[in-house]
Amino acid sequence: MGGDFNCEFRSLDHSTWPLLCEFMRECDLSCTDHLISDDRCYTYFQQTTGATSHIDHFVISKNLFSCSQAVSIDDDGSNLSDHLPVTMICNLSLGSVNTDYAVSRSYLPESNNTAISCDVIKQTLYLIITDLMIYLLVLMLDV
Repeated sequence: MGGDFNCEFRSLDHSTWPLLCEFMRECDLSCTDHLISDDRCYTYFQQTTGATSHIDHFVISKNLFSCSQAVSIDDDGSNLSDHLPVTMICNLSLGSVNTDYAVSRSYLPESNNTAISCDVIKQTLYLIITDLMIYLLVLMLDV
């Protein structure tokens, strides 16, 4: 999970930090700030006042923590926001891929009617996403 937490992590001066600590502890999450690969120590920059803060973070499940390789704060000049983009690189090894699970289905209903309703499109997308999630789960569990 990543984004604007509106809080400097590990800042005792911020009233939401203890609540975030409790939330991360209950959800078994860890912050990835220590993986930041450059010297920039801010993710928010207010140009008119020059104020900076590090309020954008990634937190990740402790089960996936070893997969986190790097976090970078990017500023290529094309960003129009007062927040700098934060990127996290993870290496998710799925082990040996089991190809026994395969989906072979026609997602669209058989019909000569070329007009497809929004409900049919929603139902079709739901089926595709469900099959994709099952396939990814099978890959991750190596069933």
